[in-house]
Amino acid sequence: MVSPADVFARLDSVDSRLDAVGTGVQYVIESQREQERLRGLKPIRWVASNVVAANSVTLGLNNADAPPVQQGYVWDLRIIAGKLSAVDTVAAFIGDSSTGGRLIGYTGAQPAALSQAIYIILIPKSSAILNAGETLTLTTSGTGNITSCNINAWSAPGEMVGKLF
Repeated sequence: MVSPADVFARLDSVDSRLDAVGTGVQYVIESQREQERLRGLKPIRWVASNVVAANSVTLGLNNADAPPVQQGYVWDLRIIAGKLSAVDTVAAFIGDSSTGGRLIGYTGAQPAALSQAIYIILIPKSSAILNAGETLTLTTSGTGNITSCNINAWSAPGEMVGKLF
């Protein structure tokens, strides 16, 4: 004969196993939601390979260094960085800076003590969406030339641009 204490002990054991199963099911549901939220998004690390040193560089359709934003996709720019020939400030625009392009970022000159001629423009999430066919212009104040450019971004299909916000 089974004592009531044994029955309660077994019921407690069953309850704890059911709690574990519920936790596992909840984890699977949350994982699937996260996968669906990220579906279609792709991290991008792009390096311009043919930057001709100048105090204004346009990366766009009619040159070898057009950011390869595919038709139907958008890039959410997050970091624009690179090297300069001398310490200087750098401004980044979507479009041409001389014809009213939209300013998306700016970095001041690095302190002379660092003795590094670099620029790093950090862009807040979803504030600089680059569409296929748009240009990206980088401009210095004139003392240094831009010699290289790297872009970190998230890519998404155009119909999923809301996932970037």
